[in-house]
Amino acid sequence: MSVSWTPVDRAAQVAEVFGGFRAEWLSENIFSYFTQPAYFPELQTRRPCVLAGGRGSGKTTVLLCLSYEGQFALNGRDPAKVADWPYYGVYYRVDTNRVTAFAGPELSRLQWRRLFGHYLNLILVGRLLDFLSWWEETVTAEPALTPGECRRLATSLHLEPCATLADLKRALFDGQLGFEAYLNNIDAAALPKVSLQGAPLRYLTDLLVTKSGFEGKQFFLLIDEYENLLEDQQVVVNTLIKHSGGSHTFKVGVKDLGWKSRATLNPDQILNSPADYALVDIGSSLSEPEFAALAQRVLNSRLKHVFPELHDVVDLLPELPLEKEAELLGVDERVAGFEAALGDERALLVFARGLRPLQRFFIQLWSEAQGVPIRDLVAAWKRNGTEWSTRYENNKYAILFAIRRKKAGTRKYYSGWSVYVKLAASNLRYLLELSVQALILNARAGGEGPVPHTLQTQAAEDVAAKNFRELDGMSIHGGRLAKLLLGLGRVFYVMARQPEGHAPEVNQFHFGGEAVVPAELAQLLDDGVMHLALVRWSGNKLSLNQVNQFDYAIHPMFAPFFVFSFRKKRKIKLEPETLLALIERPRDAISALVRRVGRTDDDDLPEQLSLFEGYYGRPAA
Repeated sequence: MSVSWTPVDRAAQVAEVFGGFRAEWLSENIFSYFTQPAYFPELQTRRPCVLAGGRGSGKTTVLLCLSYEGQFALNGRDPAKVADWPYYGVYYRVDTNRVTAFAGPELSRLQWRRLFGHYLNLILVGRLLDFLSWWEETVTAEPALTPGECRRLATSLHLEPCATLADLKRALFDGQLGFEAYLNNIDAAALPKVSLQGAPLRYLTDLLVTKSGFEGKQFFLLIDEYENLLEDQQVVVNTLIKHSGGSHTFKVGVKDLGWKSRATLNPDQILNSPADYALVDIGSSLSEPEFAALAQRVLNSRLKHVFPELHDVVDLLPELPLEKEAELLGVDERVAGFEAALGDERALLVFARGLRPLQRFFIQLWSEAQGVPIRDLVAAWKRNGTEWSTRYENNKYAILFAIRRKKAGTRKYYSGWSVYVKLAASNLRYLLELSVQALILNARAGGEGPVPHTLQTQAAEDVAAKNFRELDGMSIHGGRLAKLLLGLGRVFYVMARQPEGHAPEVNQFHFGGEAVVPAELAQLLDDGVMHLALVRWSGNKLSLNQVNQFDYAIHPMFAPFFVFSFRKKRKIKLEPETLLALIERPRDAISALVRRVGRTDDDDLPEQLSLFEGYYGRPAA
């Protein structure tokens, strides 16, 4: 029997099934929705791994699926299979509220490190004890630890003597609570007894791999949100990673640029890849086709819960051919007088009638930029068809932005699965947000099939606006970061609206190797990359660590918000002082930069930027 859906029902169902953008929100559903990425087997090896990627790139989901809870769910919750697993992972997400308590003038750096090392022992051993309790309940009724082993482990952690796993768990939990309470009442003259860094962890895992059921196995210590650790705390964990191996290893999830230090407690040793760990960079580990295929599988696994009659998200997000987009933008009106400009030369009129409206518009823009009559350009195209066809192909996307210059309404469409993939830029959460918003808007409108191009564009604008609003709270630099994007976004918008006579699709910037980038700007740019406001890539392979050797762009996700091209094309050279001026004196800086690149800032703001009329000093359309 078919189900009758109302628009409200359908929208609510879409939000319920697709709306879990954070792994933490999905609970048990995270495992039923999991789709294995191509790099997943690399994380299942016995060596330490660092999984790096922006927020929403899938780090948490992958680490949770490496945990014993995740493996149990992914293996059909079959207790008979557990003993055959090659590894058992325990998951710990770094809690900023707790780790920031290990700092202050009350103690020396060395003392804080020792306290944090003890706390980490409590946390990780506690996770392993939770696993052992699960093991006893799920796999075997036999005690995982003998009374003597429980007592020795308790001794190593300075806990009261325990004879059973249950007693040990209670004592550890009480010890952790007491230790956390102590931190808020720190007394340098009465420091608590602490365990040796990593020693209880090594004792327990080395012990377990000698027991029946664990021979030849390894324990994965999965640490998520590594960027939340203070620099000194990362040094402590780096040391554990450096000396792991055998019975246990580490798998770490960290945001881009969130790894503050590679140092260890030994000043003569640092972590090096690939000698000490394998770096899995999500952004570079997946090519765009691989990311698109992975995202398609992820979305389709959820799609069937809402649209059982449809099987592929690609079918719901149809592409918009450029000539069709030009028609929707009103190109016919823009070239209404095209033939009149040709006079009465019949051969040119016949040839011109074979040109599509967007081709005519291209000739018209070229005529305005070069000061050459339209009839002469049509004649040139007629004589040199191959040359002009190539020129048109290189510019036809860019000239779409000029069709509705100084006009209200939709100024550019952002529609189609391939467009959404490029806007997301290898970020699964962004692609989920785009897709769910498009499906919700379509459901609210009563649509059950493919999402119209107008609604896809509105969804892209909505998601971009939502993520832009969130920038302010992302970090202490969030406000300045938002201002930087507002300034750059306006400049790239103006350049996109006036493509004639200029290199098309300029949407990136660089400093040049000779530039001296102030520390405050370098930190701001790093924050922008970490929080997905900006993207960057090496502009000079010989100097990967210098800020002035990178090319930068606003994250493609924000292209629909500011209305410029999301495609990775051309760049302009900016001075560090210009970027700072865009933040501190936006109106003057925008005007000066627009004049410098040969444009005029005489267009109204897109409707979605109406809230920033005061900032820009001009009205929205």
